[in-house]
Amino acid sequence: MLQAGVCIAIFQYTAEAQNWLPAKGHQLPFFALHIMVVSFIVSEAVNYIMQLVKGRMSAVYG
Repeated sequence: MLQAGVCIAIFQYTAEAQNWLPAKGHQLPFFALHIMVVSFIVSEAVNYIMQLVKGRMSAVYG
């Protein structure tokens, strides 16, 4: 998830820098940064949930 978010953010940043995307009336500033932060938070949440599930199933070391 994190790698996909970083790849999307890099592509979006490149597209903005090269003016590939048409200018819209309302754009989110630092959109690439938002993509990377959200992907990081989601990947950490998934990792934390997986640790909880493994702990409940007594499979922490397996």
